[in-house]
Amino acid sequence: MELDNLATFMSCQCGGYKEESCQLLATLKVHFCVDDSEKEERGGLDYITFKVRDVEYTLDIRHLDTIFGFPSGEGIRQDYDQDELKSLWKIIAGPKPYSPAKSKSSSIRNPVIRYVHQCIANTLFAKKATGFVGEEELCMIDQSLVFILRETTDGRKMAGDRADTSLSVVLLDHLLSYREYAATIHRSGIRGSLCVGGLLTPILGAVGMEFGTSDMFPKFIDLDYLKGKDFLEKKTLADRYLFKFNHPKL
Repeated sequence: MELDNLATFMSCQCGGYKEESCQLLATLKVHFCVDDSEKEERGGLDYITFKVRDVEYTLDIRHLDTIFGFPSGEGIRQDYDQDELKSLWKIIAGPKPYSPAKSKSSSIRNPVIRYVHQCIANTLFAKKATGFVGEEELCMIDQSLVFILRETTDGRKMAGDRADTSLSVVLLDHLLSYREYAATIHRSGIRGSLCVGGLLTPILGAVGMEFGTSDMFPKFIDLDYLKGKDFLEKKTLADRYLFKFNHPKL
């Protein structure tokens, strides 16, 4: 996790607070300083605003970097070479070409890399269904391996995120997409749930908010979870664990 700068983020064990989280998510705005006067006023720092309990809060994105242990970056949207991502997939899962709609996590042969994917999909992107590897998740795996592999098997030098985007910006982008998702299912009359409170609690705490008893307690990607996700064989001999993956030749 240190290699993709997620060690501090992954070590957070925060409960969720439904009302405060809903208010934050409903009012969250991300501001990038593009006007010269605003850059001068705020020292060039991008920031977020949100409103909870009728109080409006402002927080610099670099403060979020500090909270979650993310390195600060200058970009506002990640930029990965598509050919690099396709070459990486061949290394960790191939030989079938990468497709966001078809490429499965169970095709990743290395248990450590596959576990990293489960952690990224469940926490940074807050996905309940993690069977397929989305492009944003493959990008994070790429960033984890760029300094280990350095180049792909076809001789392509790995560059990672060419825009040098802060992971706080990546997280905020997904938080905004969760809000749109929640609004869409509400308008359609479909019942559903969105469990991202634990992601928001550190942000609420950063502005000095006081909490009572949490509505949701943190969950863990432990052995029982991995068995339920077909990461490990469900039934084995005592104290033995069998890693499951799709062999490319079977």
